[in-house]
Amino acid sequence: MEDHSEIDAVARLTLLARAGDILSSVGERTLERLAGLLAAGYASCCAIDVLDDDGALARVAVAPGREFPLAPGAPRGPEVVLRTGEPQLISAIDLDGLGRASCLCVPLLVRERPLGAISVASTRRTYGASDLELMSELARRAAI
Repeated sequence: MEDHSEIDAVARLTLLARAGDILSSVGERTLERLAGLLAAGYASCCAIDVLDDDGALARVAVAPGREFPLAPGAPRGPEVVLRTGEPQLISAIDLDGLGRASCLCVPLLVRERPLGAISVASTRRTYGASDLELMSELARRAAI
């Protein structure tokens, strides 16, 4: 895993713009398309979980089409992020099916109320503070 803790400003803006195009479109597959965008180059895999009407966490999107290694119920990841409202940066963790990876999990919040979480993992790069800021901004836009 290479240590590319920062992506350049142009790549960040490009990712946010492409995500904005997806989020502004109407359709049932919006979150699947967003997960696909993130897994296409920024991450090795992505999962998006939302709270259902009963308050249970439901996985609504995963890319590139396999189960995301930080499953609901794990000691790190979506449930913890939703409970605390704080994003998580895991610099290095051994994940089933991926091996050594760097992970980010950010809450989808509306008026500080949790709606879900976006999780990404990469075996190609180590995420850093700027990645956490980028994913937090993307989650803010997705939650609107």
